[in-house]
Amino acid sequence: MGKTCSNCKKVQDVSEFSPRHKGKPRTNSWCKACMRELRRKRFAEDPVPYQEAYKRHYKRLKQEKKTDKWSAYKKPMFVSSYYEEQ
Repeated sequence: MGKTCSNCKKVQDVSEFSPRHKGKPRTNSWCKACMRELRRKRFAEDPVPYQEAYKRHYKRLKQEKKTDKWSAYKKPMFVSSYYEEQ
């Protein structure tokens, strides 16, 4: 089953379109290749918002790793020194 990209006007398979993630199971109107080109163009024009978003994401992941309540109990499974201690 084909779908037409509203940007490049090519008829492509539905697998070439990303899902919308908003409620109903639908796909974007632009194909993945056109969306990739748009993201690259926007990043080239103004990379600061993308860099700030990356920094926020990395900071959040780092904080989550620090607050992992089970991290103190995690032991490596196949380390000989762990088994020698017991």
